[in-house]
This record gives sequence, C-alpha cells and structure tokens, in this order.
Amino acid sequence: MPTENEVLLHQVQTRAFIDANPVDLVLRRKVDTPDGVGGTLKSAPALDLYTQTVRVVGQRRPLTRITSDGRQVEVDKSVVGTVDFDVEIGDEFTHLGNDYEIINIQDQPVWRKTAEAVRRG
Repeated sequence: MPTENEVLLHQVQTRAFIDANPVDLVLRRKVDTPDGVGGTLKSAPALDLYTQTVRVVGQRRPLTRITSDGRQVEVDKSVVGTVDFDVEIGDEFTHLGNDYEIINIQDQPVWRKTAEAVRRG
C-alpha cells in the first residue's frame, strides 16, 4: 500500500504527464429517463458535460475487450485524467474529428483515472 507521500508524488507526476500534451475534452453523457413501465432508458441526445483537461493516448498494440453489452471491440485510445476525472462507461467524445465511446474505466492506481475508448462509426 503506497504511503500518503507516495500518492501525492504520483498525483503530481500524473498532472505533469497530462500537462505535457493536454486535451480539453467535453464528454457527452446520456442520462436515465423513465421508460413508462417502471424502468429507465438512456436519453438521446446526450448532454454535454463541462470541459475537462486530460491526456488522450493512442494504443501501441490492439487491446481487445468485451463490453458490458457483449460486443468484442478493439480499444483505440486511453484517456488519462486525475482522480476527479468525471467519466462513466457509455460517455462519448470527439477527438481530432473522430467519435469515441468509453467502454472501460480503471481507477487503480489510486492517483489517476484511465478510461478506455473505442472509435465509433
């Protein structure tokens, strides 16, 4: 288990990593709306969240993942943020003219949050 000082050091290093090639990203998030029969559906169109500064990193070699809805996909990008990065599975974003969907989120190690994204369309 890392000490408090080690965590703080890694948080500073994560911020420096992001600041070396920052991207101001606006995620789009679908929200739950009642479906009329006691359940919920994800709304469309999605709502734009606030701008967050992150780093978008391409994958050197393909990572195959199975999504929660059973799709087999290749991860195209990883989005690295600080621990307060507001991201959820299913969020979408546009980067360099391409649309992406967040399919996985890793909150370990405790000093950063990384989201895996696949290209849409």
